[in-house]
Amino acid sequence: MIKLIASDLDGTLLDGDKRLPPGFHQMLQRLRERSIPFVAASGRSFETLKENFASYSGELTFICDNGACLAENGRVVETDCLPLSDVLEIAAACRDIPEVSLLFCGVHVAYALSESTQFIDEVAHYYVSQKRIFHLNELTDDICKIAVYDPLDASKNVYPALRKRLGSRYTMAVSGLYWMDIMKKGVNKGKALYSLQQRLGVLPEETMAFGDFYNDVELLQQAAYSFVMENANEDMRRYGNFVAPSNLDYGVLKMIEKYVF
Repeated sequence: MIKLIASDLDGTLLDGDKRLPPGFHQMLQRLRERSIPFVAASGRSFETLKENFASYSGELTFICDNGACLAENGRVVETDCLPLSDVLEIAAACRDIPEVSLLFCGVHVAYALSESTQFIDEVAHYYVSQKRIFHLNELTDDICKIAVYDPLDASKNVYPALRKRLGSRYTMAVSGLYWMDIMKKGVNKGKALYSLQQRLGVLPEETMAFGDFYNDVELLQQAAYSFVMENANEDMRRYGNFVAPSNLDYGVLKMIEKYVF
C-alpha cells in the first residue's frame, strides 16, 4: 500500500510550459482523503515553491534545493546548509572556469553573482526571491546550495572540471542542460525523502517517486515504486523500477491513478 508520493517538477510533474497537469487539484484532494502526503521534490528554493504552489503550500511537503531544505505545512523544518568556508572554496574554484555564473541559494533568498544579463534572466525563471550581488560579503542568509550556470553545457564543461577538483568533498548533480548544483556532502533528494519517511513512519516499499534527471537518482532509489519518465535520458532508466509516460502526457497523474486509486 502506497503511503507517500514524491515527484520532481521540471520534466516530470510539470508540462512543457512548466504548468501543473490538468486534474492535479482533484488528485490532491483524493490523496488527502486517503492521508497520503504529496511531496514536491525540486532543485527550486522554498520561496519559489511556495509561490509555484500558492494554492496548496499549506498542505504540501517540499524537498527544496535538491534536498538541502525540507518544508512542511508552509514552513522550513530542516536545513543542511554549507559552512561559509565551503561557500568560499567553491566560489574560488569556479573562478578558474570561463563563462560560468554562480547562484548562492539561501533558505529565503537566492543571490546571483554575475554581470551576465542572460544569467540574471535565466535565474528569474526559477527563483522568485532573488538579489543580484557583486561581492560574497553581500550574502546574508545561510546557503543551502550553489547553483552553477554554464551556457556551454554543464555536463560536459563545468561538471567534470569541478568534480575532479571538489567531487570528493561535496555532492554534485547536473540538474539541467546549463545547470549543476553543489551541496554539502551527502545532501540529495533521496536523503531528504529518507528523513521524511522516518518522520512519518513510512517504508521505501510504501513510497512512490518520480524523476527524469540525474539529480533525481537518489530520490528514485529511496522508493520501491520508482518511476523514470519516458522523456528522460535513456541512461536514467536503470535507476527506476518502472517507466511512466512523458510529462507531456501527464505520466505522474496517470501512474498515481493506476497504482493508488
